[in-house]
Amino acid sequence: METNDRLHADVRNLREEVGEVKNLLERLVRLEERHANTANALERAFSALAKIDGRVRKLELAQPVQRLATGWVTNAAWAAAGVLAMLLLRKIGVV
Repeated sequence: METNDRLHADVRNLREEVGEVKNLLERLVRLEERHANTANALERAFSALAKIDGRVRKLELAQPVQRLATGWVTNAAWAAAGVLAMLLLRKIGVV
């Protein structure tokens, strides 16, 4: 009977080990799913960054022209204000 008891103990141990392997395998599958989701999210983020990078480059290339145009508009506004001030001063009789 001693051999039979050892056999039962060995089978019990095997069942416990198989249960542990099953639990570890389920955990590994969940981790792999998380990893795949993270990889997909990173791919979407890098794709969005690439699109934004293209837009920023276009804006950076247009910035000098925009700065020049803004300067012209500002100078024209000051010139118009000066002309208006001169007209007002002439109307008042100061000049």
